Amino acid sequence: MVYTQAAPLPFLFKRYFKYTAKHLKGMGLEHYKTLIATKAFERNSSKSNKKLLDKAYNLGKSIK
Repeated sequence: MVYTQAAPLPFLFKRYFKYTAKHLKGMGLEHYKTLIATKAFERNSSKSNKKLLDKAYNLGKSIK
């Protein structure tokens, strides 16, 4: 799951992320990892976050 939020702290919506993962499981889908982009105040704000982009790239490579 990939989430973007304007909130500066990733744990603020942790309960919602767990809720979503639980419901995906109920539909027969497997939750693999969660990636959260914080401080997403503007469109494309994550484009300049190299750490986040590297994390997303490596996560994608690890999916088999």
